[in-house]
Amino acid sequence: MKPAACAIALSFLCAALSDAGVPCLHQLADGDVIVVTVGEALTKDPTHGNPPVAEIEVTEVLRGDKQVERTKALFAPMPNDIDWDGGDSEKLREEWSKKPMEAPKKGDRLILGGAMGKDGVFVVSPICVYAAGDKQREEVLALIDKQLKARAEFEAMAKKEKEGEEARRQAWRKDVLEGADLDRLVAGSSFIGLGKISSQMLGKPMFITWSIDGILKGKKTHEYTGDAYFATALVSRDQMIETTREERYFVFLNEIPNARGNPERAKRVEGGAGGPDYTLADEKTGILPWSEDLEKQVRERIGKK
Repeated sequence: MKPAACAIALSFLCAALSDAGVPCLHQLADGDVIVVTVGEALTKDPTHGNPPVAEIEVTEVLRGDKQVERTKALFAPMPNDIDWDGGDSEKLREEWSKKPMEAPKKGDRLILGGAMGKDGVFVVSPICVYAAGDKQREEVLALIDKQLKARAEFEAMAKKEKEGEEARRQAWRKDVLEGADLDRLVAGSSFIGLGKISSQMLGKPMFITWSIDGILKGKKTHEYTGDAYFATALVSRDQMIETTREERYFVFLNEIPNARGNPERAKRVEGGAGGPDYTLADEKTGILPWSEDLEKQVRERIGKK
C-alpha cells in the first residue's frame, strides 16, 4: 500500500484496530516507522486469531526512538466487521479467527508502521506494510515531514484561536460584572442559585441547564434523586458562547408561571416537549461568574431583605 493511502486508511480503521488490541496510528507521524529485514517465522500456520510473528532485523528507523530494541514483529490482521452480538456473530467471529494469514517471507525487506506492544513485540499496523525501496523510503519520509508540519500549523492555529476565545471571554466577564446591579438582581429574582452548566441547547430559543449546588434564595420547584437540582433558563447567544462547563456561576432567575406540567410549555420550544423553567432576572447580567467576594456581597443583600 502507498504511504499516503496508508495514512488515510488509518484514520478510518483506528477505532476498529484499537478495539482489536492493535496499537493504532492516526497517521504515520504518530508512531514508529522502521525499515526491516524479515528473519525466521515464529508462528506456525498463522491465522487471524493467531497472527504471524517473525524475527526482524531493523536496518533503519525512519520515525521513533532509535534506542528501542525491536527484534520481533507481530503482523496484525485487518479487523473483522462483525460489530454486533447475538445471532450468528459468535460463529462468524470463530470462522474469521480460523482464516489463514499470509506471513512475510524470510529475507523480505519491508517498511513497517506500528508501535511497541506487549512483551517487547513490535505490532505492525495491517495497512502500513510495504516493500522497502528507495522510492518508497523517500515517499514515507516526505509524508512524515508533511504531517509534522501540518500538525505544527494546526497547533499554532489552535493556540491563537484559544487565546482569542479567552480574551473575548474575559471581556464578557468584565462587562457583566461591571454592569451588574446586585441590589436590583437580588430584589428581582425569585430564585438565586450557584452551580455549573449541565447541558446547553442551541436553537430557538436557546437555554442552559444548570446543576445547582447551592441555593441562596428561593426553593426547588420539583425534586430530583438525592440532593441534585437542575434549573433550565432561557439565555442569550453571548451567554451561551462565553460560559464554560468548568466555571461556577451565579444564576438570578424567575420561574416561568406554571412551567412544570403546563401543556402549553412544549409549544415554546421548537421540536420537543422539553424547555426552560426559568427566565433570567436580567437579560444581560442574570448570569455572573462566581467568586468568594461576590458571593459575600450577594448574601449580604439577601440578608437585608
